[in-house]
Amino acid sequence: MPNPSPNPSLTSRAQVLKRLKSFSNLLDRAIPIPGTPYRFGLDPILGLLPGGGDCLGAVFSAYIIWEAAKAGAPNEAIGKMAFNVIFETLVGVVPVLGDLVDVAWKANVKNVELLEAHLDTLPDAPAPGVLRDASPAVFPEMRSAQPSAKTIAPGTESRSSQGVAVIAIAAIAVVTILALVGTVAIARLVWGALTGS
Repeated sequence: MPNPSPNPSLTSRAQVLKRLKSFSNLLDRAIPIPGTPYRFGLDPILGLLPGGGDCLGAVFSAYIIWEAAKAGAPNEAIGKMAFNVIFETLVGVVPVLGDLVDVAWKANVKNVELLEAHLDTLPDAPAPGVLRDASPAVFPEMRSAQPSAKTIAPGTESRSSQGVAVIAIAAIAVVTILALVGTVAIARLVWGALTGS
């Protein structure tokens, strides 16, 4: 007997997760450091560009948060994701230390892991871990769907998460602008000290 086609919402969740994992790996883990188990991505490289690099990294990170909210990540997870990005952005403006934190913190990978953990807990999710390794085309046997402890109208949780994501992204934008202004102010002070003007 052929396998029934997978639940379309599971397929789209797996596709979103796969896309976000690829994107976060590009930002945080794309390049291996030879002779070590450590990897870094484009985000720390962007962070080397004074001011603007951290802003661009925050924009990419905000995209991951928005997609996680659309996929139904709970408000608590969205808040943790925003904290990860704000921390990385604020520390990222500090020369040298910020670049080291960018390599080690990996906010984007952490944020995708938060989404992944949430998707694994959904009542209609496949067996634990299947979404992690999923090719969206095939899902082995599904966990029996358990009724949710709370009844929510379809799409309500996602809309609520999107509202929280908008607030989180606005907070990230404010922090990023303040970090950029701070970077410019520090650069002017250093320049003034070096040139004596």
